[in-house]
Amino acid sequence: MDRILRVFRGGLLVLGLCSGMISFADSPFIRPNQKQVPVKAAPSEGQIRLDQLEFTGLFSVGGETTFSLYDKRNDVNLWLPEKGQEEGFSVAGFDPRSGELRIEFAGETRLISLNNNTITELKIAKTRKLKSSKKIVQKDPETLKQEEEARLLVTDLLEIGMKERAKYRENRAKRLKEIRTRQAAQARARGKK
Repeated sequence: MDRILRVFRGGLLVLGLCSGMISFADSPFIRPNQKQVPVKAAPSEGQIRLDQLEFTGLFSVGGETTFSLYDKRNDVNLWLPEKGQEEGFSVAGFDPRSGELRIEFAGETRLISLNNNTITELKIAKTRKLKSSKKIVQKDPETLKQEEEARLLVTDLLEIGMKERAKYRENRAKRLKEIRTRQAAQARARGKK
């Protein structure tokens, strides 16, 4: 049994070594008219991240430019300074005429175009007066004085009403206390008889 296992293992070893010498073209399983498709190398992590970026705009003040990028993979916006780095991304170059931005990440670079926009200076609109169709009516001083007196009168009436309500509650509490005292006295008198 031991010998059989050794022979089997040896056969597997020889088969494995020989399989490396046989190319895909010599395979008996390929049809004569079948084309060979070259195998592409998997994209690097840097290329995957760069392919998910969109160049959405830029902001330039005092000679310092910051670029707006949208990362579709992580669903976030990045503001990347021209001479800086943000989350591993950096600007390798920018052409304002074509609107193309070269971004670098993890040793990989990619050229990204601005989304069919033109780069222009900020235009400041002239201020204009708003026209109102509604006429503003200003009250005369006598009317304003009468309205103030009316507000004071209402305030005084509310205050008087609140005081009257407080007195009523106090009187009611006193009457209830007297009634309970009388009832308690009557109950005691009945109990002694």
